[in-house]
Amino acid sequence: MKKSILALLIVCAVVVAAGGRAEAFIGGTFVDPATGSYGHCSLTGAPCPFDFACPCFGIGTCGPGVFETCVADRVHGTDGESSAVQSGAYECKLKNSGPPPVKMNEDTALVLKNEHVATTLCACVILHDGQENFLVAGVTELSGNDVDEVNLCSLIAPPPAGGLSGGVKVVTAPGICAGNPFTTFQGGAYGWTKAVVYKGTKKNPTDPFSANVVATDKTELRVTPGGVDDGTAWTATCSAALPLPAPAYLENTLP
Repeated sequence: MKKSILALLIVCAVVVAAGGRAEAFIGGTFVDPATGSYGHCSLTGAPCPFDFACPCFGIGTCGPGVFETCVADRVHGTDGESSAVQSGAYECKLKNSGPPPVKMNEDTALVLKNEHVATTLCACVILHDGQENFLVAGVTELSGNDVDEVNLCSLIAPPPAGGLSGGVKVVTAPGICAGNPFTTFQGGAYGWTKAVVYKGTKKNPTDPFSANVVATDKTELRVTPGGVDDGTAWTATCSAALPLPAPAYLENTLP
């Protein structure tokens, strides 16, 4: 028995080494047709019972047989930008003489890039304030290779004295935005936020670059594992969301 276990571990080590990075999951799924139950795949794509990165490694319950192969599912995955749910933070500030003092203005833009060549995605942009209160949601359509840039601060009311910090969530579904039910989800949109700090008054009220910009900073959105947020909680919100207003788009990215 000890020799058998040792041999199994050696095989596992070889399979994992051949697969490369075995320390992380892609979040893909497989289904046992006998029970209908789902499980998670590992990054290597090796048969589940022979992959250290598989949560059911060595148990033999990854599917109908011990040689069941994990099938990567990019829709539910967390493999880089392929997650259908991404999240980040934003800040909106206006110079104000009241406490606490704010000496600079700041807007945050959201930039989304569709990494698919020929697949259209509908991206639902959801904003909350720092107390978890829902503020607004809107959709933007990303055709293949499309890039959209939106000023998030132009979507909400002017911030109070001291500014406003909150969270932005992006949920992507396949297909055009018109009539999209947001009942299926698909990743493949790369996203980041761009903080723009400026002085003076914007000549274009929705474009911070029409003022005297003094600094910019870019931060990637973080992908959200399917086990944390698979997108289904936002079906009602996103299916009812209206297109983002045209003036909010920056850098000639209006769809």
